Amino acid sequence: MEKYLRKLAKSNKFQCIFRQAKDYHFKIFDNNQDLSKIQMVFLHWLQTYQNLYHDLIIGEEFLTEEVIADDLRTEAYLFYKERKLKDKNLQKHTVKENFTGIPSVIFKQKRK
Repeated sequence: MEKYLRKLAKSNKFQCIFRQAKDYHFKIFDNNQDLSKIQMVFLHWLQTYQNLYHDLIIGEEFLTEEVIADDLRTEAYLFYKERKLKDKNLQKHTVKENFTGIPSVIFKQKRK
């Protein structure tokens, strides 16, 4: 089922509908609340593919139309991008000690 939802979500038709729904604040589905599991998965993939097409336009490294067309390569790119963001966030939390010049890492726990 998810394979078909992904195919629909990356289609030009549904990407246009999704973009217009966000810009003009109209509903994609008849129900506003209590979305079904299928609707939530479909919205997830709509947003994911919108982000991928945006990354493609700005020329992100390793992303091509062929990558977006292949689900396995798309998963690999999403994994790469997530790791890249984690590494970038880890670098932000690195602080240099004034007296030694040795960097130390500050780990923060997520609050539940």
